[in-house]
Amino acid sequence: MKEEKEIIVTWSRASSILPAMVGHTIAIHNGKEHIPIYITNPMVGRKLGEFVPTRHFTSYESARKDTKSLLDEIRWRYYEETVMILNLMPYRASYPILKLVYSAAANAAHYRDFDKASLFITKAEVSRSTIMKKFRPRARGRSYSIKKTMCHITIVLNIVKKSK
Repeated sequence: MKEEKEIIVTWSRASSILPAMVGHTIAIHNGKEHIPIYITNPMVGRKLGEFVPTRHFTSYESARKDTKSLLDEIRWRYYEETVMILNLMPYRASYPILKLVYSAAANAAHYRDFDKASLFITKAEVSRSTIMKKFRPRARGRSYSIKKTMCHITIVLNIVKKSK
């Protein structure tokens, strides 16, 4: 019977990866949850926190509910499938989300040498941001307030091998 190694849980994202860590699985905390990362030789000498590809888009000028419906469509899908879906969506929020997914995948491919075909969107969430208030002049010297809601978008990618 093959003996499996335990997953090591850590909150330290600033720790350097040593050659002795190769072959172990370390669960790194990303602020909300622990994400397991399998340590390989190309990772030696880098920091633990670099290996959870995350991309944030702050203060996007759109309502949360409009953006959330799009993110629900792309969550738990492969990168290529997500790009195809977002290209065909007729909504205003689809283009900024598409740019965000492109950027996250490009960062994962460039900095971490991940294959774009094996990238999988594990988390796509939207959170509340500030409300921008503008005032429009109205009759008799009065003003009317316009409230524009904003939101923060977070995309987290992981590597998953495709099963055929």
